[in-house]
Amino acid sequence: MNGFIPQLVKDTTESDGRLIDSRTAHLVYGAAVFGFPLGRTDEEVASKMVPPFPIPKLFETPEELKERRTEFLKERIEYLKEECAVVWPKDKMCTKICHWDRRTMMVLAVVSCTEPNDEYIPRGFIQQHMVSAMRDGGFEDPPRWFYLRY
Repeated sequence: MNGFIPQLVKDTTESDGRLIDSRTAHLVYGAAVFGFPLGRTDEEVASKMVPPFPIPKLFETPEELKERRTEFLKERIEYLKEECAVVWPKDKMCTKICHWDRRTMMVLAVVSCTEPNDEYIPRGFIQQHMVSAMRDGGFEDPPRWFYLRY
């Protein structure tokens, strides 16, 4: 024997882009999510939505308006998830704050991995349906990989 020992254990410095739960992905350092960009702020997200953002009512306090707009955002995002749930499990989708192109962005996450891995993203008809549902909701940007904020 020449002293060669085969490597039986994978190098731990390599990441393999394992699938992780989207709801707890923020606990994994450097995790990535594949999803739809919604916007940089609540106001930007709401301004893209169909139907449009609620306008202030007469004699409404700023706190009441903020509460009403927050509720509006929750309802609309839930609606988008329901539309996508026709072809993709709803329990796999959630909103996340992510990084992309040096900007912080709110994202409707569809898949979460330890690093980007195209093996797990929706393809074909499934992705087409999701893109169509997002466009109908006012979001034109295509889905892509984002890194979670940490």
